[in-house]
Amino acid sequence: MVIGLVLIAMISITALGTALFARRMSEEAIIQNAATSIIYGIVEQMKTVTLSDDTTINQLPSAADDDCGSDHVKVRVDNSTLPNVFLELSSGSPPESLPAATASAADVGATANVIGPFDLSQTNGVRIQPLNIDLWIWIEPDYQPDAMEAMTRVTLIYTYTINNGSARRTFRDCIRFVRAKRQIDRAT
Repeated sequence: MVIGLVLIAMISITALGTALFARRMSEEAIIQNAATSIIYGIVEQMKTVTLSDDTTINQLPSAADDDCGSDHVKVRVDNSTLPNVFLELSSGSPPESLPAATASAADVGATANVIGPFDLSQTNGVRIQPLNIDLWIWIEPDYQPDAMEAMTRVTLIYTYTINNGSARRTFRDCIRFVRAKRQIDRAT
Protein backbone atom coordinates (compact mmCIF):
# COMPACT_ATOMS: atom_id res chain seq x y z
CA MET A 1 0.00 0.00 0.00
CA VAL A 2 2.77 2.46 0.94
CA ILE A 3 4.71 1.55 -2.18
CA GLY A 4 1.60 2.22 -4.30
CA LEU A 5 1.12 5.67 -2.73
CA VAL A 6 4.78 6.54 -3.26
CA LEU A 7 4.52 5.41 -6.88
CA ILE A 8 1.35 7.47 -7.47
CA ALA A 9 2.99 10.52 -5.84
CA MET A 10 6.08 10.19 -8.06
CA ILE A 11 3.97 9.84 -11.20
CA SER A 12 1.83 12.85 -10.21
CA ILE A 13 4.87 15.03 -9.51
CA THR A 14 6.45 14.00 -12.83
CA ALA A 15 3.24 14.78 -14.73
CA LEU A 16 2.90 18.17 -13.03
CA GLY A 17 6.55 19.05 -13.73
CA THR A 18 6.19 18.01 -17.37
CA ALA A 19 3.07 20.15 -17.79
CA LEU A 20 4.76 23.21 -16.27
CA PHE A 21 7.85 22.72 -18.43
CA ALA A 22 5.72 22.37 -21.58
CA ARG A 23 3.81 25.57 -20.72
CA ARG A 24 7.05 27.51 -20.27
CA MET A 25 8.48 26.22 -23.53
CA SER A 26 5.25 27.04 -25.40
CA GLU A 27 5.12 30.54 -23.96
CA GLU A 28 8.77 31.13 -24.90
CA ALA A 29 8.15 29.94 -28.48
CA ILE A 30 5.11 32.22 -28.82
CA ILE A 31 7.08 35.25 -27.63
CA GLN A 32 10.02 34.47 -29.93
CA ASN A 33 7.67 34.14 -32.91
CA ALA A 34 5.88 37.37 -31.99
CA ALA A 35 9.19 39.28 -31.82
CA THR A 36 10.32 37.85 -35.15
CA SER A 37 6.97 38.67 -36.78
CA ILE A 38 7.13 42.28 -35.58
CA ILE A 39 10.66 42.69 -36.92
CA TYR A 40 9.78 41.10 -40.27
CA GLY A 41 6.81 43.47 -40.51
CA ILE A 42 9.21 46.38 -40.13
CA VAL A 43 11.55 44.81 -42.71
CA GLU A 44 8.70 44.46 -45.23
CA GLN A 45 7.77 48.12 -44.76
CA MET A 46 11.39 49.14 -45.32
CA LYS A 47 11.57 47.01 -48.48
CA THR A 48 8.79 49.03 -50.09
CA VAL A 49 11.01 52.12 -50.24
CA THR A 50 11.71 53.14 -53.84
CA LEU A 51 15.44 53.58 -54.30
CA SER A 52 17.24 55.19 -57.23
CA ASP A 53 20.91 55.58 -58.10
CA ASP A 54 21.16 58.80 -56.12
CA THR A 55 19.12 57.81 -53.06
CA THR A 56 20.73 58.80 -49.78
CA ILE A 57 19.67 58.16 -46.22
CA ASN A 58 18.15 61.64 -46.11
CA GLN A 59 15.81 60.72 -48.98
CA LEU A 60 14.38 57.61 -47.35
CA PRO A 61 10.83 57.83 -45.98
CA SER A 62 11.61 59.73 -42.85
CA ALA A 63 10.02 61.85 -40.23
CA ALA A 64 11.41 65.04 -41.79
CA ASP A 65 7.95 66.17 -42.81
CA ASP A 66 6.77 65.61 -39.24
CA ASP A 67 9.50 67.77 -37.65
CA CYS A 68 11.37 64.73 -36.41
CA GLY A 69 14.57 64.93 -38.47
CA SER A 70 15.84 63.02 -41.48
CA ASP A 71 17.78 60.41 -39.54
CA HIS A 72 14.65 58.40 -38.81
CA VAL A 73 12.61 55.78 -40.64
CA LYS A 74 8.85 55.94 -40.36
CA VAL A 75 7.09 52.58 -39.80
CA ARG A 76 3.81 51.37 -38.43
CA VAL A 77 4.20 48.85 -35.61
CA ASP A 78 0.63 48.18 -34.46
CA ASN A 79 -2.84 49.70 -34.42
CA SER A 80 -2.30 51.51 -31.12
CA THR A 81 0.60 53.60 -32.45
CA LEU A 82 -1.25 55.44 -35.17
CA PRO A 83 -0.10 56.65 -37.50
CA ASN A 84 3.60 55.78 -37.22
CA VAL A 85 6.64 55.09 -35.09
CA PHE A 86 9.87 56.88 -35.88
CA LEU A 87 12.91 54.64 -35.62
CA GLU A 88 16.23 56.46 -35.37
CA LEU A 89 19.01 55.22 -37.64
CA SER A 90 22.44 54.34 -36.27
CA SER A 91 25.43 56.08 -37.78
CA GLY A 92 28.58 54.38 -38.99
CA SER A 93 28.81 50.75 -40.06
CA PRO A 94 27.01 47.86 -38.42
CA PRO A 95 28.97 45.08 -36.75
CA GLU A 96 29.73 42.21 -39.14
CA SER A 97 29.00 39.61 -36.47
CA LEU A 98 26.18 39.45 -33.96
CA PRO A 99 27.11 41.25 -30.72
CA ALA A 100 26.74 39.36 -27.45
CA ALA A 101 23.30 39.58 -25.85
CA THR A 102 24.84 41.59 -23.01
CA ALA A 103 26.32 44.27 -25.32
CA SER A 104 24.60 47.64 -25.23
CA ALA A 105 23.82 49.94 -28.13
CA ALA A 106 26.70 52.20 -27.09
CA ASP A 107 29.11 49.24 -27.19
CA VAL A 108 28.52 48.79 -30.93
CA GLY A 109 27.92 52.44 -31.86
CA ALA A 110 24.18 51.99 -32.38
CA THR A 111 21.17 54.11 -31.57
CA ALA A 112 18.64 52.25 -29.44
CA ASN A 113 14.97 52.19 -30.45
CA VAL A 114 12.71 50.49 -27.92
CA ILE A 115 9.34 49.46 -29.30
CA GLY A 116 6.63 48.03 -27.13
CA PRO A 117 5.41 46.90 -24.75
CA PHE A 118 3.28 44.46 -26.65
CA ASP A 119 0.78 42.65 -24.45
CA LEU A 120 1.20 38.98 -25.26
CA SER A 121 0.13 37.54 -21.93
CA GLN A 122 -2.38 39.11 -19.55
CA THR A 123 -4.30 37.89 -16.55
CA ASN A 124 -7.11 40.09 -15.23
CA GLY A 125 -5.71 43.08 -17.12
CA VAL A 126 -2.22 42.73 -15.61
CA ARG A 127 0.74 42.31 -17.99
CA ILE A 128 2.51 39.08 -17.16
CA GLN A 129 4.86 38.93 -20.13
CA PRO A 130 5.14 42.30 -21.91
CA LEU A 131 7.37 42.22 -24.96
CA ASN A 132 9.77 45.14 -25.44
CA ILE A 133 12.11 45.02 -28.41
CA ASP A 134 15.35 46.98 -28.55
CA LEU A 135 16.01 47.62 -32.25
CA TRP A 136 19.18 48.97 -33.87
CA ILE A 137 19.04 49.95 -37.55
CA TRP A 138 21.80 50.79 -40.01
CA ILE A 139 21.23 51.79 -43.63
CA GLU A 140 24.32 51.78 -45.82
CA PRO A 141 23.38 53.50 -49.11
CA ASP A 142 26.67 52.72 -50.87
CA TYR A 143 27.36 49.14 -49.85
CA GLN A 144 29.53 47.47 -52.48
CA PRO A 145 30.67 43.89 -51.79
CA ASP A 146 33.62 42.75 -53.89
CA ALA A 147 33.29 43.91 -57.52
CA MET A 148 29.53 44.12 -57.54
CA GLU A 149 27.43 47.14 -58.31
CA ALA A 150 26.76 49.45 -55.35
CA MET A 151 23.56 48.70 -53.49
CA THR A 152 21.81 49.66 -50.30
CA ARG A 153 22.27 47.32 -47.33
CA VAL A 154 19.96 47.45 -44.31
CA THR A 155 20.94 45.80 -41.04
CA LEU A 156 18.55 45.35 -38.13
CA ILE A 157 19.75 43.91 -34.82
CA TYR A 158 17.03 43.27 -32.30
CA THR A 159 17.03 42.16 -28.67
CA TYR A 160 14.24 41.09 -26.35
CA THR A 161 13.99 39.49 -22.92
CA ILE A 162 11.70 36.70 -21.76
CA ASN A 163 10.75 36.05 -18.15
CA ASN A 164 10.93 32.28 -17.85
CA GLY A 165 9.81 31.53 -14.31
CA SER A 166 12.31 33.23 -12.03
CA ALA A 167 14.94 33.46 -14.79
CA ARG A 168 15.24 36.19 -17.42
CA ARG A 169 16.55 35.09 -20.82
CA THR A 170 17.78 37.61 -23.36
CA PHE A 171 17.73 36.88 -27.09
CA ARG A 172 19.45 38.82 -29.87
CA ASP A 173 19.23 38.29 -33.61
CA CYS A 174 20.13 40.08 -36.83
CA ILE A 175 18.42 40.54 -40.19
CA ARG A 176 20.25 41.92 -43.22
CA PHE A 177 18.97 42.59 -46.68
CA VAL A 178 20.28 44.38 -49.73
CA ARG A 179 18.48 46.35 -52.40
CA ALA A 180 19.66 47.20 -55.87
CA LYS A 181 19.84 50.93 -56.45
CA ARG A 182 18.72 50.81 -60.05
CA GLN A 183 15.49 49.34 -61.25
CA ILE A 184 15.80 46.25 -63.44
CA ASP A 185 13.70 46.29 -66.60
CA ARG A 186 11.81 43.01 -66.42
CA ALA A 187 9.93 43.60 -69.68
CA THR A 188 12.84 42.45 -71.82
